[in-house]
Amino acid sequence: MLVSIIGHFLAVLIGITLGLMGGGGSMLAIPVLIYVMGLDAKEAIAMSFVMVGIVSLIGLIPHWQQGNVNFKAAIIFTPPAMLGAFLGARLASLPMITDTIQLMAFAIMMLVASVSMIWGQLNQLQNELPHSPQNHGLAMMLEGLGIGTITGFVGIGGGFVIIPALVLLVEFPLKEAIGTWLLFMPFNSLRGFQGYLD
Repeated sequence: MLVSIIGHFLAVLIGITLGLMGGGGSMLAIPVLIYVMGLDAKEAIAMSFVMVGIVSLIGLIPHWQQGNVNFKAAIIFTPPAMLGAFLGARLASLPMITDTIQLMAFAIMMLVASVSMIWGQLNQLQNELPHSPQNHGLAMMLEGLGIGTITGFVGIGGGFVIIPALVLLVEFPLKEAIGTWLLFMPFNSLRGFQGYLD
């Protein structure tokens, strides 16, 4: 009973953090689901897809209202990312992929996320790039496939990779990158979750 109360309390804190930071849900949710709620790695990753998908839908609403969602980019980016998420999840479901391997991959991606957040200068780029270009379709498709595969395998939503990539590689304004990511995440989460179903 106490564990359940603690788990729900931490879930609320995760939601607050997502609201403040706009990302990082899986990096917070997976350790809570494993070490507090007692789920194994694969169950925790599958559940994190559900949590992140729902929270992304909620976070999408204000960005949609403010015009920060690039629907054309989402149409290009989402299908290969969904394919990658499913493939990554199926790869993680192979008998040779143990919980230890997944948790090691998760830890590595958390380190990459930390470096990305420290290294990035996204606020400066936001002011320099007022409009997003429309000629990076192939780059966005390849990026979506790669990030989707990583997402499906380790369960991380990918915002720490997607948002800097959209800003630095595809030259999106920061707010538009965040809004577009929030539109993409529910679809990616659904496909990743499906990959963990038996």
